[in-house]
Amino acid sequence: MPPKQGQQSSQQNQKQQVAHFKPGQVHYTTLEDIPEGAPVMSGTFSINGHPITVLFDSGASHTFISKECVSRLGLEVEIIPRPYNIHSPGGHLITNQLVRQVPLQLQGRIFATQLIVLPSQKIDIILGMNWMGVHRVILDTVSRSVHINSPTHGSMILSLMNSTPLVHAVHHAEGKKL
Repeated sequence: MPPKQGQQSSQQNQKQQVAHFKPGQVHYTTLEDIPEGAPVMSGTFSINGHPITVLFDSGASHTFISKECVSRLGLEVEIIPRPYNIHSPGGHLITNQLVRQVPLQLQGRIFATQLIVLPSQKIDIILGMNWMGVHRVILDTVSRSVHINSPTHGSMILSLMNSTPLVHAVHHAEGKKL
């Protein structure tokens, strides 16, 4: 029997509940989970002079920060009214926390970045396709370089000299004008 006017079926309720979430995806939440040859690269950069591990991940839909990194850096968290439903290797993560205007320093240039807070993420920051699309990033995994052609910050190449990220030192990033 169809639902009466003013009532909705269970299936319609589920669809509406899912529609209240913003979808997202992340493939790796720890550096140890990344298989050899994956189209991602990591390096150590800084926020407010503090070293942070950054993963450039073309498989991530959004840009994320770990809850631990937020606490360590003393960043102000904003609660958003419409939470994200992030598909991750461990299942779905629901989060309604965001940090805005985080001063990510890459090669001496500050990128004010909005990041979604993930509680179980072990990598400090994951720069996903939303960020890489805006800044026109090309990942060259063979040469271990990140090509940035940002309309707001100009062109630069980040050369990640070491394939293993160093947690407590800032990588040397070689700048080349394009």
